[in-house]
Amino acid sequence: RQVIGERRRLGYVPSELAMYKRIREEFDAAYEKDFAKIVPGVTRPDDLSTGYEGGLSIRHRFGEGASSSERRGESRRGEEKIQRGDFFLIDHGAEADYDLEGVRDRWKYGNFYEMKIEYGYVLREGETEPPEEVRKLWAKGMTIRRVIENTLKVGQTAAEAFELIKQNLEEVGVVVNDDQEYRDLGPEQTQVAIDLHGLGKGSYPPRVGSLGPYWQHEMTIQLYHHFAMELFIYMPVASMEDGSDHLNLWFHDGAHVTENGVEYLTPPPSEIHLIR
Repeated sequence: RQVIGERRRLGYVPSELAMYKRIREEFDAAYEKDFAKIVPGVTRPDDLSTGYEGGLSIRHRFGEGASSSERRGESRRGEEKIQRGDFFLIDHGAEADYDLEGVRDRWKYGNFYEMKIEYGYVLREGETEPPEEVRKLWAKGMTIRRVIENTLKVGQTAAEAFELIKQNLEEVGVVVNDDQEYRDLGPEQTQVAIDLHGLGKGSYPPRVGSLGPYWQHEMTIQLYHHFAMELFIYMPVASMEDGSDHLNLWFHDGAHVTENGVEYLTPPPSEIHLIR
């Protein structure tokens, strides 16, 4: 009992961290292959999948000929080909508390669950970078993530951490939503919904954010706490041809809280993959 209690206090032992690192390295290799094989007008969403939860989703399309449903990100997975002007994510991995299409039956890492998300943009003819709206949204996402990384510490309760995060985000002009949905707060107001829930072996350790039961918010963040950096970021836009009033980002990447703050076993998404 004493050994188990000590192990739970520490959160994870070195061999477990090595396993999570191995999983994320496998994801990175899968991403390299996925982005390299995208051919505009040829590749379909279902061509990009590890066979677990991975695949292409949350797609926005910029440019001539984009239908309103495409522009809102309502991709019909597996049917429609990836086109120039597409801004999209690919996610790889699985979570302990979900069993999408029998994911856990195919997951080869036992109860070591992990996820990672990367974003891509297919350049239109004559483009060398994504549209201004996408670049602005991405910059906001990186700022939000850095604020959280610099705020979360060992020894905080989840509720304390969440209050500090909200205060620090307010200082950089970002509002925190209680729900994972866009709210009309004005043409310049970027907003984020935060759910830093447990990853790996389950979602029942400390939970930083507005979701989950109160007792998870009262729990103290321990050394090597493994969690999902899950963020739903919304930015209002005024120039979408189909009338959409905002763009969104979803991040869901495994991280740990160490003596030095938030750390990742492999780099989290830091740039948009450009497909020419």
